[in-house]
Amino acid sequence: MSAYATSPPLGPTAPGHAPEVAAAMRPTDVAPAPRHGVRRRVHALSDDLGAIVGEDVSDATMTTEEEIRDAIDKVVIHYDACGSSAKCFDVLHNQRGLSCHFLIDVDGTIYQTLDARERAWHATTANDSSVGVELAHRGAVEMPKASAEDGTSTDATNSEHPHRVVGFVHGRELSQAPFADAQYASLAALVAGVMRACPRVRCEYPRGTDGEAATTKLEDDALRAFRGVLGHFHVQTNKIDPGPAFDWEGVAARVRKMREEEGEDDR
Repeated sequence: MSAYATSPPLGPTAPGHAPEVAAAMRPTDVAPAPRHGVRRRVHALSDDLGAIVGEDVSDATMTTEEEIRDAIDKVVIHYDACGSSAKCFDVLHNQRGLSCHFLIDVDGTIYQTLDARERAWHATTANDSSVGVELAHRGAVEMPKASAEDGTSTDATNSEHPHRVVGFVHGRELSQAPFADAQYASLAALVAGVMRACPRVRCEYPRGTDGEAATTKLEDDALRAFRGVLGHFHVQTNKIDPGPAFDWEGVAARVRKMREEEGEDDR
């Protein structure tokens, strides 16, 4: 799985499709084109540089290792709504023309599809300053509405997982099956690794006024200033991933423990 490929494998061998569907696909269905871009300078340090050189460098691209390390200050968490990393990559790359740096399968296997120096196309305004991670998961669904006539559910898509989590994102009540512990373990190790490589990333997640994990999009200024791990829904109002089941504090605690064992001090 490489996001550097520019031409998706369309035609009779297109992955993830029935033969009759794959055979009907044409090269124009997804144009052969890069699935990533070059990171641009986005945070306040660019203003300092602009003052020095006397010009606007807010859209300047970055190529050196030092510039890349300085650019990355966020890890954005997604769920793929596909259920497997293989299917996720097919949907992202071959069908939608998008990309994400890392995929974590249900068994905890981590796949890297793109070097972190590249700007993946996964979280709109946060692309330049973030590393993207897709967790294999079927996703969250709206809680069923009661019928006005008999009080029964009118939504047949609600998960019946015995340990499903019910919570709110953007004020919407959602039901979601939990993530696998193997995924949390791999994600924590990945985040700790990103923090070593990119020290602007902190072991923090967005919180509300009550100290709990925030469940809505961050205001634009707060989003630009935030350094740490956040969800797709913290970036965009039209997204709900990674959903209410994601254990923000659990992941942060694992990362902190790893960092302490490595002798790092995050205070």
